[in-house]
Amino acid sequence: MQPELALDQRGDGMYSGSFRWTEHKRFPALPRRHGAAAPTAPLTTGWQGYLGQCHATSLLPWATSDPSFLDALSFPMTLVYMTKLLNAEAAWPSGRTVTILVVGATVKAEQRIWAHTNYWAEISAFYPDRSFDVWFIGPEVSLSVHGGTAGSRVTAHAYRGTTGSFLASHDVDVATTVVIGYNTGFGNFVESGRYDLLWSWLPDLYDIVASGLLAIFACANDYADMNGEFAVHTRVLGSNMVYLPRDNPFSAASHLHEDGKRESAWSRANSFVYAIQGGDRTRQQTLALGDDKHLAALLDAEVDDTHLIDRVGRHYFRGMVLSKEQAARCKLLQQKRSSPVDRIEAADVNKDVKDKQNDASDSEANQNQTRYQNAVETLEPVPPIEESAVKTTPCGTTEATPHYELISTMDNAKMTLTIHTPALSSVKDMALDISSDVLQFVVPGIYRLQVALPWAVDNATTRPTFSKKARRLVIALASPTA
Repeated sequence: MQPELALDQRGDGMYSGSFRWTEHKRFPALPRRHGAAAPTAPLTTGWQGYLGQCHATSLLPWATSDPSFLDALSFPMTLVYMTKLLNAEAAWPSGRTVTILVVGATVKAEQRIWAHTNYWAEISAFYPDRSFDVWFIGPEVSLSVHGGTAGSRVTAHAYRGTTGSFLASHDVDVATTVVIGYNTGFGNFVESGRYDLLWSWLPDLYDIVASGLLAIFACANDYADMNGEFAVHTRVLGSNMVYLPRDNPFSAASHLHEDGKRESAWSRANSFVYAIQGGDRTRQQTLALGDDKHLAALLDAEVDDTHLIDRVGRHYFRGMVLSKEQAARCKLLQQKRSSPVDRIEAADVNKDVKDKQNDASDSEANQNQTRYQNAVETLEPVPPIEESAVKTTPCGTTEATPHYELISTMDNAKMTLTIHTPALSSVKDMALDISSDVLQFVVPGIYRLQVALPWAVDNATTRPTFSKKARRLVIALASPTA
């Protein structure tokens, strides 16, 4: 029997990065849809709502018996979820075909899902009055993967090359085009200490920002990929954050762990999502190709007072992502004059990036920019269709609840709690209190977290380790009998 999962990076099976299923893996076909559009409301509860209520019969038993098919379905459903969350359709002119640019695509992941499943057709199920052209773009795509899917209005195309070259050679309409990048990995320098992949992505990222296109990115983990990508967008590219990073309710099901680092190094396809559109040139940095020293200085800079507000009302300030409620209670934000939601810069994507910057004062370009900005700014605020996972902080405090992961062994002998603290540069003000079943973590004025532990732990064996570079605290816990 042929193996369905390949973890060896040197193998030649059909797997890619966080999508490691070989060509021998067979994913079940989704039930044929008839009649009305798939309901949108169940998406608020993620996979539970989608599997239970978005098909004629519940698919929850499928997920119970073999959740691996969610690894493939995560790709189109992440796109559906994010475009619904951001009300992207409000900017799409009636009757126009919508173009989806899947950047950094590979034949082993995104294209394989297209070729061997009917999962990409789910896009049209949630947008029954639209047709979609999906472009798989990247140096590793196959030009033979193209065409339509049966019973849907989704058509695939392939372009072998960079995103920048695609934008330069195609007539792209800002109003009807969405960019999405899955598990691109350009933020992984946080863990690897290498910038090779980021340098290969930077020209395309500059072009995406300059294009003014809505661009969605999904990350395989937060401690490296998401944190690194967010730093690139905010400290180098000057991107406007349409949606600040958040866990994705339509992430893949399979966790991958590095050998010897099971409790600290992990990945899961599409675990976290964020979105950008356009950029702020006053925050954008110019880099000489290969200047690692300058790049590292920008990415490692101390957290500043940059204040961003996304389209669902969340705030980014001093290294923290705050909910509406937390922002309302933050004294520092009350004292600081809040800037309006980032303006979205539209541009002619068929021009060179430098030409776009030089032509910013041209009257026709300014008129085009104004027209598109007005179209976006008249949108009604979109309430977040996400579970209320962020706890509100006590009135009058500035303390936020940090993101964390708790991973336990199957025998309840050991577990690791990882707390992500982008605003923390040292541990001198940190307070950590662990009872047998509750852990409390406090940094006065910055963070406050209380976690109910799933089983009793031995305080004497607790080993906290803080990484200043990654800005995370890893706490190793063990049971009294371990």
